[in-house]
Amino acid sequence: MTTSSERRCAGGGGLLERGRPLLVLFPLTMVFACGSSISERALDPATSPAGEFEESCRVIEAGIGLPGSLGETSGLAVGMRDPAILWTHNDGGNPSIVFGLDRSGKKVAEFDVDIRNRDWEDMDIGSCGGSSCLYLADLGDNEERRDNLRVLRMVEPAPDVTAIDPARFDVTLPDGPRDIEAMYVLPGEELFFVTKGRNHPVTIYRYPGPLRDEDVVLEQVQTLGTVTSPINWITGASATRDGRHVAIRSYAALYLYEAREDGTLVLLPEGQVSLLPIGEPQGEAVAWGTDGMLYLTSEQRNSGAARMTVMECVIE
Repeated sequence: MTTSSERRCAGGGGLLERGRPLLVLFPLTMVFACGSSISERALDPATSPAGEFEESCRVIEAGIGLPGSLGETSGLAVGMRDPAILWTHNDGGNPSIVFGLDRSGKKVAEFDVDIRNRDWEDMDIGSCGGSSCLYLADLGDNEERRDNLRVLRMVEPAPDVTAIDPARFDVTLPDGPRDIEAMYVLPGEELFFVTKGRNHPVTIYRYPGPLRDEDVVLEQVQTLGTVTSPINWITGASATRDGRHVAIRSYAALYLYEAREDGTLVLLPEGQVSLLPIGEPQGEAVAWGTDGMLYLTSEQRNSGAARMTVMECVIE
């Protein structure tokens, strides 16, 4: 969830990994909506210029309208029980509801979750026992002072289910509060969380061992780099069904990684994708489907309504 002042003052910059820019997102000079101006210098002329997609991904359809009840869509997961359903939710302060959409953006399911939506920020899906489960991250922390972070787990329901009481798993960060809007789940119910990069480097944490009924301290796995502008804050993540690849997104860029056995991520050779050509009002969520299909949602902002984009990303 982003405050109004953050939205007004979003600017250019690049997410860094090992000290090099992954993407140059804007021309050299940009004027903020709040009145100040900056000059950005391209650190690596070989990176993608603004407004172009890498060859690894192509847009299938953009601008798919979402229902008015999803004005602050924040998390997204493609169903495993029924891959034709896309599960999503609004972020903090909204009713505790998960919605099911079809690929046209039409609502086809809806169920209440029996717990407060303090700041739900992301969702992913994975196998759990003999079923599939939705995992919902109540980890948003704009002011970076929460001490009661929580992950919710619920068996993926049939479309006619109207209410679910989820399992609750409390977590704590090892190095103090951080704002987190991205989570992904690897096979074996391995949960990973990616910080937004608001005041600290973008960091990946892992839930150690199986989910259990106690307050668990997360393990730091990897630092991806420092975000130089709010427009590059991390807002969503998702893993492929086989766990080999992870997509992480910001407001303006998509990063595609290979997931290694030790839990670290390695950026793919063509894993840097500008999302600026899509024209999202405020890009929030990303979810892997099958056969390289990738879905992104954007919440409404100003005159821009909430919408969804379907992409196809070829990865090896």
